[in-house]
Amino acid sequence: MYVNLVGGQDELVFDGASFVSSSDEGVVVRLPAWRSVEMVSRWRRSPLGRWRCDPTVSRRAGRARSHYFAMVVGLHDYVEKNRFPGVVIGFPAASIVH
Repeated sequence: MYVNLVGGQDELVFDGASFVSSSDEGVVVRLPAWRSVEMVSRWRRSPLGRWRCDPTVSRRAGRARSHYFAMVVGLHDYVEKNRFPGVVIGFPAASIVH
């Protein structure tokens, strides 16, 4: 079982996406990235004595979407933890596509 933080901490940004892996089945539970989620999983013992979990696997976000959420979550948490009233994001005029 891997449990991951969601949010920014200093220069690091954690995406959540906690998961449970089984040695013979791979990932059997994956929680969504970029959201704090609580989940109760159901486990039972198989006739062979192995523990099994009802699978719950969330889709992974695409690379561009994941990068976007990393920037939003990281900036949001940085602003909140430092008690800034807000931010101004500037783009050079040449970088704006018309």
